[in-house]
Amino acid sequence: MERYLTPNEQQQLLNAAYRVNDPLAQRDYHIMAALLHSGCRITEFSLITLGDTFDALKTGYLFIPRENRKGGKRDHKVFVTKALRLHLVALINLNGSQLSSDPLVPGRFGQPLTVRNYQQRIRYWAKEACR
Repeated sequence: MERYLTPNEQQQLLNAAYRVNDPLAQRDYHIMAALLHSGCRITEFSLITLGDTFDALKTGYLFIPRENRKGGKRDHKVFVTKALRLHLVALINLNGSQLSSDPLVPGRFGQPLTVRNYQQRIRYWAKEACR
């Protein structure tokens, strides 16, 4: 079983959310694009705070501490490309908070969006892309 998307499938997925003029769809578009450009796992991405993002935009590297990584053996740095920078800035702008300890993508009660919610949103857009 293949567990990756071809470049064409990636573009179809992103276009499905990009075409919809809705704040939630735009948030999902930027999340999916940031995941694709960063190569982060959903769990790693869900634990990124606004402070982590501000630091990444300053230094050019998104720092993922070992306790947020699968296996927890090593810290990791993700190079912030122009494309990734664009989506991180958009997610900051969509976030109502400016506290560095708050999650980059908050859920309903200010906690980080859960991994299950990420999965459900991506599954929704995958179905929309296939229509």
